[in-house]
Amino acid sequence: MIPIPWEKFGNRRQHATITAGASGRIYYYQIPSCYVGFLTHLYCPYFADTHVVIRIDGSPVETLREQVGQMDNPFKYDPPYLVTRDLELIAHNDDPSDHVWEVKCDGEIYDEVVGRKEALAEKHR
Repeated sequence: MIPIPWEKFGNRRQHATITAGASGRIYYYQIPSCYVGFLTHLYCPYFADTHVVIRIDGSPVETLREQVGQMDNPFKYDPPYLVTRDLELIAHNDDPSDHVWEVKCDGEIYDEVVGRKEALAEKHR
């Protein structure tokens, strides 16, 4: 089956300002019901005294303490992350300055039945 592009259900690029000493959401993407998604690419900048937590379906899966990818050449996850409900990136800014994060995520969306078969096939490769 041909995958549905990530941008059909939301923005690939999002940005947010996190004030000094605060934490907040810098990216959010919700998978529609009856579908599953695969996060395949990520660009996330880094600032001194900050870190970003990637949460998938409400659970933390990775903490970023350095820049990941470039805006025009995002990092490729192989294998990709399976996302069944939502993807959220939370920035923690311990720096004395405010920072603006611009994040780019990309991936593929599948009908839930097909997507779960894809995930199972990927696991057994």
